[in-house]
Amino acid sequence: MRLAALLSLVVLVACDSPSAAPEGAGKAGNSAKPASSATAAGSAKPSTSAAEGPKLCDKADKLQKRLADVDTKSQRVGLGADITLPESKDGAPISSMWPAVVVTTKDIRVNGQPAKPAELKDKLNGQSRVLLAIPKGEEAVGRVSEVLAALGPDVEAYLVASIPGSKREPLPKGIDMADKGQSERAMLLAQALSKAIGDCAEAKKLFSQLASDEPAGRSESVKKGMPTAINACSCKVTDDTEDLIAFLLAGDPPVVGKKLSLSKDKDAKAIPLKGLDGQKLYDALPADGSPVKLEK
Repeated sequence: MRLAALLSLVVLVACDSPSAAPEGAGKAGNSAKPASSATAAGSAKPSTSAAEGPKLCDKADKLQKRLADVDTKSQRVGLGADITLPESKDGAPISSMWPAVVVTTKDIRVNGQPAKPAELKDKLNGQSRVLLAIPKGEEAVGRVSEVLAALGPDVEAYLVASIPGSKREPLPKGIDMADKGQSERAMLLAQALSKAIGDCAEAKKLFSQLASDEPAGRSESVKKGMPTAINACSCKVTDDTEDLIAFLLAGDPPVVGKKLSLSKDKDAKAIPLKGLDGQKLYDALPADGSPVKLEK
Protein backbone atom coordinates (compact mmCIF):
# COMPACT_ATOMS: atom_id res chain seq x y z
CA MET A 1 0.00 0.00 0.00
CA ARG A 2 1.45 3.36 -0.99
CA LEU A 3 1.17 6.15 1.58
CA ALA A 4 0.56 8.89 -1.00
CA ALA A 5 -2.32 7.01 -2.59
CA LEU A 6 -3.71 5.99 0.79
CA LEU A 7 -3.69 9.54 2.13
CA SER A 8 -5.51 10.68 -1.01
CA LEU A 9 -8.19 8.09 -0.27
CA VAL A 10 -8.38 9.21 3.37
CA VAL A 11 -8.90 12.79 2.21
CA LEU A 12 -11.72 11.75 -0.13
CA VAL A 13 -13.43 9.56 2.48
CA ALA A 14 -12.99 12.14 5.25
CA CYS A 15 -14.29 15.02 3.17
CA ASP A 16 -17.43 13.02 2.45
CA SER A 17 -18.47 13.51 6.06
CA PRO A 18 -20.21 16.67 7.37
CA SER A 19 -17.90 16.73 10.40
CA ALA A 20 -14.99 17.64 8.09
CA ALA A 21 -16.48 21.12 7.59
CA PRO A 22 -14.51 24.19 8.75
CA GLU A 23 -15.17 25.47 12.24
CA GLY A 24 -18.01 27.96 12.51
CA ALA A 25 -19.96 26.38 9.65
CA GLY A 26 -22.67 25.18 12.03
CA LYS A 27 -22.10 21.45 11.38
CA ALA A 28 -22.82 18.84 13.99
CA GLY A 29 -19.82 17.20 15.62
CA ASN A 30 -17.74 20.40 15.64
CA SER A 31 -18.30 21.74 19.13
CA ALA A 32 -15.25 20.80 21.16
CA LYS A 33 -12.68 23.60 20.85
CA PRO A 34 -12.29 27.28 19.86
CA ALA A 35 -10.85 28.39 16.53
CA SER A 36 -7.35 28.81 17.96
CA SER A 37 -7.14 25.05 18.50
CA ALA A 38 -8.11 24.33 14.90
CA THR A 39 -5.45 26.74 13.67
CA ALA A 40 -2.81 24.85 15.60
CA ALA A 41 -4.05 21.53 14.19
CA GLY A 42 -4.17 22.87 10.66
CA SER A 43 -0.55 24.00 10.83
CA ALA A 44 0.52 20.39 11.52
CA LYS A 45 2.74 21.67 14.37
CA PRO A 46 1.97 20.52 17.91
CA SER A 47 1.17 23.47 20.18
CA THR A 48 1.44 21.56 23.43
CA SER A 49 3.96 19.12 24.82
CA ALA A 50 5.36 18.13 28.17
CA ALA A 51 8.06 20.78 27.73
CA GLU A 52 5.99 23.59 26.20
CA GLY A 53 2.60 23.51 27.90
CA PRO A 54 -0.27 21.43 29.28
CA LYS A 55 -0.16 17.70 28.78
CA LEU A 56 -2.09 16.34 25.82
CA CYS A 57 -5.26 14.40 26.47
CA ASP A 58 -4.64 10.69 27.01
CA LYS A 59 -5.20 9.34 23.47
CA ALA A 60 -3.24 12.18 21.89
CA ASP A 61 -0.38 11.73 24.35
CA LYS A 62 -0.21 7.98 23.71
CA LEU A 63 -0.23 8.53 19.95
CA GLN A 64 2.55 11.11 20.14
CA LYS A 65 4.72 8.70 22.12
CA ARG A 66 3.85 5.79 19.80
CA LEU A 67 4.95 7.76 16.73
CA ALA A 68 8.09 9.29 18.25
CA ASP A 69 10.47 6.73 16.76
CA VAL A 70 8.67 6.22 13.44
CA ASP A 71 10.93 7.00 10.47
CA THR A 72 8.94 9.24 8.14
CA LYS A 73 11.86 10.08 5.84
CA SER A 74 12.41 6.68 4.20
CA GLN A 75 10.32 5.43 1.30
CA ARG A 76 7.95 2.64 2.36
CA VAL A 77 6.43 0.09 0.02
CA GLY A 78 3.52 -2.24 0.78
CA LEU A 79 3.75 -5.67 -0.82
CA GLY A 80 1.41 -7.67 1.40
CA ALA A 81 1.89 -9.35 4.76
CA ASP A 82 3.08 -12.57 3.08
CA ILE A 83 6.17 -10.90 1.58
CA THR A 84 9.34 -10.69 3.70
CA LEU A 85 11.97 -8.76 1.79
CA PRO A 86 15.73 -9.24 1.93
CA GLU A 87 17.47 -6.90 4.35
CA SER A 88 20.25 -4.49 3.45
CA LYS A 89 21.48 -0.94 3.96
CA ASP A 90 23.49 -1.38 0.77
CA GLY A 91 21.22 0.26 -1.73
CA ALA A 92 20.01 3.56 -3.15
CA PRO A 93 16.80 5.49 -2.42
CA ILE A 94 13.85 4.49 -4.60
CA SER A 95 10.37 5.90 -5.15
CA SER A 96 7.34 4.29 -3.55
CA MET A 97 5.32 5.60 -6.51
CA TRP A 98 6.93 3.15 -8.94
CA PRO A 99 4.91 -0.02 -9.73
CA ALA A 100 5.89 -3.07 -7.65
CA VAL A 101 6.45 -6.42 -9.36
CA VAL A 102 6.58 -9.32 -6.89
CA VAL A 103 8.13 -12.56 -8.14
CA THR A 104 7.57 -15.85 -6.31
CA THR A 105 7.36 -19.53 -7.16
CA LYS A 106 3.58 -19.30 -7.01
CA ASP A 107 2.96 -16.23 -9.14
CA ILE A 108 3.96 -12.81 -10.41
CA ARG A 109 2.05 -9.80 -9.09
CA VAL A 110 1.95 -6.18 -10.26
CA ASN A 111 0.76 -3.86 -7.49
CA GLY A 112 -0.84 -6.84 -5.79
CA GLN A 113 -2.64 -8.21 -8.86
CA PRO A 114 -1.59 -11.52 -10.54
CA ALA A 115 -0.03 -11.14 -13.97
CA LYS A 116 1.58 -13.33 -16.60
CA PRO A 117 4.97 -12.23 -18.02
CA ALA A 118 3.37 -11.26 -21.33
CA GLU A 119 1.00 -8.90 -19.45
CA LEU A 120 3.65 -7.03 -17.47
CA LYS A 121 4.26 -4.14 -19.85
CA ASP A 122 0.54 -3.40 -20.22
CA LYS A 123 0.02 -3.39 -16.45
CA LEU A 124 2.78 -0.81 -15.92
CA ASN A 125 0.64 1.89 -17.57
CA GLY A 126 3.62 3.47 -19.27
CA GLN A 127 5.90 3.58 -16.21
CA SER A 128 9.58 3.23 -17.11
CA ARG A 129 10.81 2.19 -13.63
CA VAL A 130 9.63 -0.70 -11.48
CA LEU A 131 10.36 -2.10 -8.04
CA LEU A 132 11.27 -5.77 -8.32
CA ALA A 133 10.53 -7.65 -5.10
CA ILE A 134 11.75 -11.18 -4.44
CA PRO A 135 11.06 -12.56 -0.94
CA LYS A 136 14.05 -13.09 1.32
CA GLY A 137 13.91 -16.89 1.26
CA GLU A 138 12.48 -17.30 -2.25
CA GLU A 139 14.53 -19.87 -4.17
CA ALA A 140 12.86 -19.45 -7.57
CA VAL A 141 15.14 -16.56 -8.51
CA GLY A 142 15.55 -18.03 -11.98
CA ARG A 143 12.23 -16.37 -12.91
CA VAL A 144 13.95 -13.00 -12.69
CA SER A 145 15.46 -13.43 -16.16
CA GLU A 146 12.01 -14.15 -17.59
CA VAL A 147 10.53 -11.08 -15.91
CA LEU A 148 13.34 -8.78 -17.06
CA ALA A 149 12.98 -10.06 -20.61
CA ALA A 150 9.23 -9.39 -20.49
CA LEU A 151 9.78 -5.85 -19.18
CA GLY A 152 12.23 -5.10 -21.97
CA PRO A 153 15.35 -2.91 -22.07
CA ASP A 154 13.39 0.36 -21.83
CA VAL A 155 12.16 -0.41 -18.29
CA GLU A 156 14.55 0.02 -15.36
CA ALA A 157 14.13 -2.56 -12.59
CA TYR A 158 15.30 -2.04 -9.02
CA LEU A 159 15.57 -5.03 -6.70
CA VAL A 160 14.36 -3.89 -3.29
CA ALA A 161 15.32 -4.73 0.28
CA SER A 162 14.11 -3.54 3.66
CA ILE A 163 16.35 -1.58 6.01
CA PRO A 164 17.54 -3.76 8.93
CA GLY A 165 16.10 -2.93 12.32
CA SER A 166 13.35 -0.73 10.91
CA LYS A 167 10.11 -0.43 12.85
CA ARG A 168 7.01 -1.90 11.24
CA GLU A 169 3.59 -1.59 12.87
CA PRO A 170 1.19 -4.56 12.92
CA LEU A 171 -2.15 -4.60 11.14
CA PRO A 172 -4.86 -3.22 13.48
CA LYS A 173 -7.42 -5.69 14.78
CA GLY A 174 -10.66 -5.98 12.85
CA ILE A 175 -9.19 -5.26 9.40
CA ASP A 176 -8.87 -8.26 7.09
CA MET A 177 -6.44 -7.59 4.25
CA ALA A 178 -5.81 -11.20 3.27
CA ASP A 179 -5.99 -11.80 -0.49
CA LYS A 180 -6.71 -8.09 -1.08
CA GLY A 181 -5.03 -5.99 -3.78
CA GLN A 182 -3.32 -2.71 -2.93
CA SER A 183 -6.30 -0.57 -3.88
CA GLU A 184 -8.68 -2.66 -1.79
CA ARG A 185 -6.33 -2.64 1.21
CA ALA A 186 -5.96 1.12 0.96
CA MET A 187 -9.74 1.61 0.83
CA LEU A 188 -10.28 -0.62 3.88
CA LEU A 189 -7.78 1.38 5.92
CA ALA A 190 -9.11 4.72 4.67
CA GLN A 191 -12.65 3.76 5.69
CA ALA A 192 -11.48 2.56 9.11
CA LEU A 193 -9.56 5.81 9.67
CA SER A 194 -12.51 7.95 8.62
CA LYS A 195 -14.76 6.11 11.06
CA ALA A 196 -12.18 6.35 13.86
CA ILE A 197 -11.82 10.14 13.63
CA GLY A 198 -15.43 10.77 12.62
CA ASP A 199 -16.22 13.02 15.60
CA CYS A 200 -12.94 14.97 15.46
CA ALA A 201 -13.25 17.80 12.95
CA GLU A 202 -9.66 18.94 13.59
CA ALA A 203 -8.26 15.52 12.62
CA LYS A 204 -10.36 15.48 9.45
CA LYS A 205 -9.19 18.99 8.64
CA LEU A 206 -5.56 17.91 8.99
CA PHE A 207 -6.09 15.06 6.52
CA SER A 208 -7.89 17.34 4.07
CA GLN A 209 -4.97 19.79 4.12
CA LEU A 210 -2.46 17.09 3.16
CA ALA A 211 -3.50 17.44 -0.49
CA SER A 212 -1.53 20.69 -0.66
CA ASP A 213 1.58 19.17 0.96
CA GLU A 214 4.46 17.72 -1.01
CA PRO A 215 4.00 13.90 -1.08
CA ALA A 216 7.35 13.35 0.62
CA GLY A 217 6.27 15.46 3.60
CA ARG A 218 2.78 14.11 4.22
CA SER A 219 3.73 11.36 6.65
CA GLU A 220 5.75 13.86 8.72
CA SER A 221 2.74 16.21 8.76
CA VAL A 222 0.56 13.39 10.13
CA LYS A 223 3.20 12.40 12.69
CA LYS A 224 3.55 15.93 14.03
CA GLY A 225 0.03 17.22 13.55
CA MET A 226 -2.29 14.35 14.41
CA PRO A 227 -1.66 14.24 18.19
CA THR A 228 -2.32 18.00 18.37
CA ALA A 229 -5.43 17.69 16.21
CA ILE A 230 -6.80 14.89 18.39
CA ASN A 231 -6.05 16.94 21.50
CA ALA A 232 -7.90 19.90 19.97
CA CYS A 233 -11.12 17.88 19.86
CA SER A 234 -10.65 16.56 23.41
CA CYS A 235 -9.67 13.09 22.18
CA LYS A 236 -13.08 12.43 20.62
CA VAL A 237 -11.74 9.56 18.52
CA THR A 238 -12.19 5.81 18.83
CA ASP A 239 -9.84 3.65 20.87
CA ASP A 240 -8.28 2.06 17.78
CA THR A 241 -7.20 5.40 16.27
CA GLU A 242 -3.68 5.04 17.67
CA ASP A 243 -3.19 1.65 16.00
CA LEU A 244 -4.64 2.89 12.70
CA ILE A 245 -2.44 6.00 12.52
CA ALA A 246 0.65 4.00 13.49
CA PHE A 247 -0.11 1.43 10.78
CA LEU A 248 -0.76 4.20 8.26
CA LEU A 249 2.72 5.61 8.81
CA ALA A 250 4.72 2.46 9.50
CA GLY A 251 2.72 -0.58 8.41
CA ASP A 252 4.97 -1.00 5.38
CA PRO A 253 8.73 -1.53 5.52
CA PRO A 254 11.16 1.24 4.55
CA VAL A 255 13.13 0.06 1.54
CA VAL A 256 16.22 0.71 -0.56
CA GLY A 257 17.05 -0.76 -3.96
CA LYS A 258 19.74 -1.85 -6.39
CA LYS A 259 19.36 -1.43 -10.12
CA LEU A 260 19.15 -4.81 -11.87
CA SER A 261 20.00 -4.71 -15.56
CA LEU A 262 21.33 -7.42 -17.84
CA SER A 263 24.43 -7.28 -19.99
CA LYS A 264 25.81 -9.37 -22.83
CA ASP A 265 29.30 -8.02 -22.29
CA LYS A 266 31.73 -10.85 -21.62
CA ASP A 267 33.44 -8.75 -18.96
CA ALA A 268 30.22 -8.08 -17.01
CA LYS A 269 29.89 -9.64 -13.58
CA ALA A 270 28.35 -13.12 -13.80
CA ILE A 271 25.90 -14.20 -11.09
CA PRO A 272 25.13 -17.95 -11.05
CA LEU A 273 21.50 -18.28 -9.92
CA LYS A 274 21.74 -21.89 -8.77
CA GLY A 275 21.47 -22.08 -5.00
CA LEU A 276 20.51 -18.42 -4.58
CA ASP A 277 17.45 -17.08 -2.81
CA GLY A 278 16.10 -13.54 -2.68
CA GLN A 279 18.57 -12.40 -0.01
CA LYS A 280 21.62 -13.89 -1.72
CA LEU A 281 20.64 -12.45 -5.10
CA TYR A 282 20.30 -8.98 -3.61
CA ASP A 283 23.66 -9.30 -1.86
CA ALA A 284 25.31 -10.44 -5.11
CA LEU A 285 24.20 -7.41 -7.12
CA PRO A 286 26.70 -4.54 -7.50
CA ALA A 287 25.74 -1.55 -5.38
CA ASP A 288 26.55 0.82 -8.25
CA GLY A 289 23.93 -0.69 -10.58
CA SER A 290 26.43 -2.11 -13.07
CA PRO A 291 24.82 -4.53 -15.56
CA VAL A 292 25.29 -8.22 -14.80
CA LYS A 293 24.86 -11.61 -16.43
CA LEU A 294 22.45 -13.99 -14.72
CA GLU A 295 23.51 -17.59 -15.29
CA LYS A 296 21.11 -20.49 -14.73
